[in-house]
Amino acid sequence: MAGATRRRVLLSALAGPVLFASENRFKEPSVFPDFEGRAIQRVDESSELSPHEREHIIEIEIPETVKVGEPFQARISMPHHPKSGSHHIMWMRVFVDKQMVSYMTFAPKWVRPATALTLELPPAGRIEVLAECNLHAIWGKALPLDFDFES
Repeated sequence: MAGATRRRVLLSALAGPVLFASENRFKEPSVFPDFEGRAIQRVDESSELSPHEREHIIEIEIPETVKVGEPFQARISMPHHPKSGSHHIMWMRVFVDKQMVSYMTFAPKWVRPATALTLELPPAGRIEVLAECNLHAIWGKALPLDFDFES
């Protein structure tokens, strides 16, 4: 937990849903400009990537359309990131319209930063994943959610 005390990490995990509970769920949410006062780095996958950027790509796999009220699978990973004791992903947080829905921590060396979640959501605008690399700060990626209202 480089640069963060255990108390700060636990408090931020608990406070996340409370801080964002007042968001208007039917308005298109913007992505986080920062997280806990720290900048979020984002990779533009359409441009030429450096090796440093490539290893910090967050992959989010979700269905093209989601049926309201039906569960769907979301797969999240950072497949190119190292997982050594000196360079690893410490945590990932998954947000839907800025409300935290999942928080995972990863052990160095032993765990690849990847997860699969089964989500069942009301109509929402965006899924966003933040991940903290112990050497290179916080990285983020957001995708819009497309809901099928006919069923």
